[in-house]
Amino acid sequence: MCIRDRCGACSCGASTRLCSTLPPTMYALAPPRIAAVTRLDPRRSNKHIQLSDLDRRATTDARWCSAVADHPGAVTGTVRFAVQLEGDGGAAVGFADTNTFKPYMQNLGASTGTWALSKSGKKSSGDADGFTPFTEKLSGGDIIGCEADMDAGVITFWKNGECLGAAFTGLAERGYCMGAAVCIGSNGGGKDSTVRFVEFNPAWAGSVA
Repeated sequence: MCIRDRCGACSCGASTRLCSTLPPTMYALAPPRIAAVTRLDPRRSNKHIQLSDLDRRATTDARWCSAVADHPGAVTGTVRFAVQLEGDGGAAVGFADTNTFKPYMQNLGASTGTWALSKSGKKSSGDADGFTPFTEKLSGGDIIGCEADMDAGVITFWKNGECLGAAFTGLAERGYCMGAAVCIGSNGGGKDSTVRFVEFNPAWAGSVA
């Protein structure tokens, strides 16, 4: 069973509780409770990653390297994104604490303060356990949805619209500023490793029981 945010939301995207305390003219100033991330940040991408398609597509034939999305991250609320896997190289997708993560010298899933699902089907939070089994292997063409619900403290993944479950829990109120991130490459380099940002379908989260 997956865990999801069940808080109410008003038309501006903020929580019902927050908006009820503001006069109507201030609704637009309330921060959105759900951020849909759609591209990477060239300023926070490893130099071996090539970005294209308005920074929605990341490619490398080098060894493992990482990039962070063009979003400041969230301490509360929810961050969502989705990518399509391409190429024959490796990939990992997930989230990093943007307060501490340095994509020019660290990698998603291999460094503390990161939470990732690998193309191998394994997950990692950068601790001593390394990558551990989570789901079946992922393949080129698969669309992976990612959600960090920082109110519940849960990170959930989807594969082609099917919920894979909560991969990481207990992340709320720990000071993390959760930003979307990717890691692509291979152990020896020389393989085409690519991810392309696509739209996260809200129906995926809406169908979680």
